[in-house]
Amino acid sequence: RGWAASAGGAPVGPSCARPWAWHTFAGLSWPRPTAGALAPPQSHGCDVGFVDFSDAEAHCRGVGMRLCTAVELQDCAAALDWGCGLADELVWSSTSCELAPGVEGHMSVSVNARCGLSSGSFSECSRFAHGGRCCADTEGRNSTPPPRIFLLSSLPHDDVDQRPLLPHWLLHYIDSLGLQPDRFLLILHSDSQDWSGLAALAKLLHDKHRVRRVFPDVAPYSSLHHMLLKYKLLRRHVALHDWVVQADADEFVMFPQASNAHEALRVLDAEGLNVHFGLLIDRLEANGDINVAPEAGRSIFEQFPLNCAVTLLVQRTDLRKVCAYKGYLRTTSGNHNVMGLNATGVKHALAYTQHHRRAIWRSFGEEVYNELPNSYHEDPALPVVHAAVRFASVYHFKWISGLMQKLGRRATTEKDVIGQYAHLAGYVAKEGMSMRNDLADMCSPRRQEPSVIVRALSSRELAGMFQRLTDEEADAAFARTGWPEAFKDCFYDRIVITLQQIMNHGDDGIPIA
Repeated sequence: RGWAASAGGAPVGPSCARPWAWHTFAGLSWPRPTAGALAPPQSHGCDVGFVDFSDAEAHCRGVGMRLCTAVELQDCAAALDWGCGLADELVWSSTSCELAPGVEGHMSVSVNARCGLSSGSFSECSRFAHGGRCCADTEGRNSTPPPRIFLLSSLPHDDVDQRPLLPHWLLHYIDSLGLQPDRFLLILHSDSQDWSGLAALAKLLHDKHRVRRVFPDVAPYSSLHHMLLKYKLLRRHVALHDWVVQADADEFVMFPQASNAHEALRVLDAEGLNVHFGLLIDRLEANGDINVAPEAGRSIFEQFPLNCAVTLLVQRTDLRKVCAYKGYLRTTSGNHNVMGLNATGVKHALAYTQHHRRAIWRSFGEEVYNELPNSYHEDPALPVVHAAVRFASVYHFKWISGLMQKLGRRATTEKDVIGQYAHLAGYVAKEGMSMRNDLADMCSPRRQEPSVIVRALSSRELAGMFQRLTDEEADAAFARTGWPEAFKDCFYDRIVITLQQIMNHGDDGIPIA
């Protein structure tokens, strides 16, 4: 163990592993991508940067390998053909050391490119070093490592009145969806540049919820700026075969026919799918009051029991959100669409590839474009989107205390949607911070009882809510098709797909699916 033996018995050095590179040793094989798979993005180096130990360890684990020991690095092979261009740089090893009295650390090792000559090597007990060099064992490593699931989001520090929602949000994704806190990628944003407040929020997330990958940002908020930040985080932390669950701080995703995210995305992997879309379902307080703060200790779904279509009927924006996608894909700035091609349009796409790339560059700028995976830069065509048929439910807890202050800030920073926010703020002010008068028109007549476990809505329930169909009307519509009973679910799926296609606003000429 620790080295892979070549056919002649000579040791083969530790491999510099990349999420997109595939290596074969005697007795050790990562299968190469099959024909038609995405071309590996060669623009990334396998040096993952100057990182802490846990990030370097996670990188190697993510590609089915492990960190090398200090001895393996000092045995020279890693500094030659397998060195990632990290000669003379301190590189993480798995060897433990004492960083301070009673504090465990790990050794980092620097090996000169002339390894084996007089230069030798250097090691120290470190807090930070370069990641990227990984070792492979000959036993039990004969398949691609399972994909990891990351949660990507931005938490607004300055929305003080909406902070009570955060513990419920974290509880949902950790306990209900089963996501691991050490794979959360959270941007902590403050328009007021409250660095001490961001530090306190980061400490809370780390100490109470075990979330350690947080990234402070104090630039004026804009969707485009946060799109760039998220692209950079994905490029640094997420491998191409990993999954990304993306949700705003007021969005609680639930996948259909699955008890957690791992179960749902495992099914998509097995079916060769790479995207799961969802539809926004606005949750309101029982009387339509939108000046209510969430309480601790009670289910957020019990406190806001109504399923409503406020986003569609009042805010008048796109209902569809991208809930999960593979690491080689990217979403647009509002997270409503995935940049890529529909499967039906692939055969005609090659002739328009350069046009597609120019459209993305014009819309988002050079800096964002350069952060895209190479599936958007170097493949013959843009990546193909294969989405799940059924939609997830994205429960939307926007309509709570602090909404007017939030809308005021967004209207200032998001000039392109100022009309949308002005319309919504005007409606809320007119109705006196309540939607009581419009509940019958906006909300589903079928309330989810507090005692019932909250789940994703079925296609029939989604069609009923967004098209204002009673159960009897939905059944009568199906009966008119003459289809066999076994096709009823398919019929409702088609209604919802058609509905969201009508509502989808597109992205100004950008190729989306």
